[in-house]
Amino acid sequence: MQQMSTARVVLALAPGIAALAFVGLYEAGEDATEAAALGLAWVQCFAGIYLSACVLAATRADLLPKIALAGWTMTLTASVVYVAFPEPPEPVSPHGNWRAEADAHPDRDWADAYYREFRDSVRMHWQPYVYWRRPAFEGEHIRVDGEGRRHTHTPDALPADAPRVFVCGGSTIWGTGADDDETIPSWLSRRLEAEGLPARVVNLGESGYVSTQALIRLMIELRRGNVPDLVICYDGVNEVASAAQTREPGIPLNEVRRRDEFMLGEAPKPPTPEELGDRALAEATLDLYFGNVRMLAALAREFDFELLCFWQPIAYLHKPLTAYEEEAAGHAELDDMAERIYGLLEGREAPDCFQDLQRVFAGRSEPRYIDFCHVVGVGNAEIVEAMMPRVLTALRGR
Repeated sequence: MQQMSTARVVLALAPGIAALAFVGLYEAGEDATEAAALGLAWVQCFAGIYLSACVLAATRADLLPKIALAGWTMTLTASVVYVAFPEPPEPVSPHGNWRAEADAHPDRDWADAYYREFRDSVRMHWQPYVYWRRPAFEGEHIRVDGEGRRHTHTPDALPADAPRVFVCGGSTIWGTGADDDETIPSWLSRRLEAEGLPARVVNLGESGYVSTQALIRLMIELRRGNVPDLVICYDGVNEVASAAQTREPGIPLNEVRRRDEFMLGEAPKPPTPEELGDRALAEATLDLYFGNVRMLAALAREFDFELLCFWQPIAYLHKPLTAYEEEAAGHAELDDMAERIYGLLEGREAPDCFQDLQRVFAGRSEPRYIDFCHVVGVGNAEIVEAMMPRVLTALRGR
């Protein structure tokens, strides 16, 4: 009798085990994404409840076959539905990037081809001091050299003594949403050429970099002896995103992952910093940013280059948004933090090398943004136009 009861319990447990095995193998075979992990967790919860029901029914032998039948029916039905009718994915493009739908992109075919390359290029590798950098990549719209620098327009027959301009920042400088020839550094190169000041413009931007990472990236170049005539820094959005994400000023994005990787799950966690209120965090973020500006100014004096720092626009503020832009910018935490930091910035005393460009799109109803901060090529051109008076003054004064 005991053996028969054990066999029935095993039979009753089989549906839960089968469900776990099925979803685990199916999702692992597709892609080990967060959605897969959530699906597997849901099935584990079901299996746990099912196991509890079987244990409770073990004293009633006549209930076990009924539970087993119900379990098998549920498992097989769920399996068929899971495979035949999966939830439609959010991405609307074949490469899985929703930005291709942006109304600022004039050509959907171009956008699909571009974001396919963008997906393939975003395979960061470890880089000392700055955490990550793209490897070399060669595409039609995106080219990255062996130093992790995106291709930038270079004038033909550039003179050997042409000024060198380094442009530092995050993904808005790297050029998310734009061809190689329509990034901010490329537009800057063409505008200088048109003004009779052809220059070698180098794009040192990288996706996700906060101002401290951009500063370190520049320091690495200076240490190598690569000293430019002009350094342009373009920051703001990632300072906001970092503050909203980490609740600490000036911390790199996704810092918790770096900490977990370093700790390997065994060492104690670092001390928890003092929790700052929203206004105090906004003020501390600006303090840290302008601290980096002062360090940049000290490097400029030591290495004899000109310095310009620009604060970038963000979709939440000042521009009348299209329906797409309104939806694409929807991050409540970032919105609140942006209003605080950008609002405090407007009343703050700043050094001569600094210019606030947060209102560069004020009054423009035409679509420019593809998400909360990145703009298309024509938007990059307008940003460069706002920079040009200071850039020309800096280079002509050399």
